Amino acid sequence: MACHTCKSSIPYSVRYTIQHMSFGDRLRARRISVNLTQEKLGKIVGLKKATISSLELGASKKPSAENLLPLAKALNVDPHWLITGKGDIEPSKAELDVHQDALNEHEMDLLLNYRGLDKKHQKLAIELIKTLKKL
Repeated sequence: MACHTCKSSIPYSVRYTIQHMSFGDRLRARRISVNLTQEKLGKIVGLKKATISSLELGASKKPSAENLLPLAKALNVDPHWLITGKGDIEPSKAELDVHQDALNEHEMDLLLNYRGLDKKHQKLAIELIKTLKKL
């Protein structure tokens, strides 16, 4: 039965269980539910697979503020829910409006490849793109 109080489509018993999970458990459950590996999630948000694993296992209690929003966006969850387990899992309408500008597959591929470069080659890539844009 869905919750009529918070308008969530997720049954109360499931939400109650999720709310009492640790941050790492919620991160892992959501990552799996959206069919991402630790490695793929790490690439999307710019973290190492080991960091994602550490967060899931609780070795690192919670992500830095700098990493929370990219994790929430990649997993399509409300950041508050990801940290606390409270509130709706899905992002609010306002947050969804921000996600309308999400990267397409080619842009994501470009970003992942860019992040795989060292700083020197990242600067070269930016200059190359600027040059191509002028053509």
